[in-house]
Amino acid sequence: MIVIADDITGAAEIAGIAFESGQKVQLLCADGSLCRDCVTTGCTTVIATDTRSMSEAEAIGETRRVASLLHDIPPSSLFKKTDSALRGHVVGDALTGYVEGGAVVYADADDR
Repeated sequence: MIVIADDITGAAEIAGIAFESGQKVQLLCADGSLCRDCVTTGCTTVIATDTRSMSEAEAIGETRRVASLLHDIPPSSLFKKTDSALRGHVVGDALTGYVEGGAVVYADADDR
């Protein structure tokens, strides 16, 4: 499973939850050095993109860049973690490049 988060705190939260549930976890920052070979199979990989602090155009570009690195990952294994208060570029960030020509399902999991 690969989780793409829009900031480091959200990425750390998801990585911690996965770790506590007994999964092997890899936490990566999507800086310029992120590559497909960095993503380890057989574990939960969480990628912090920092798109929340970018302009919408920059966030879309970064999302496309990260998505292009993951083109061989089945869409059912990709998850986009967004902020529970919907801060950042939720729509543009979630819909850009993850499933070109396909569908994206947004499921609010906030239990408040």
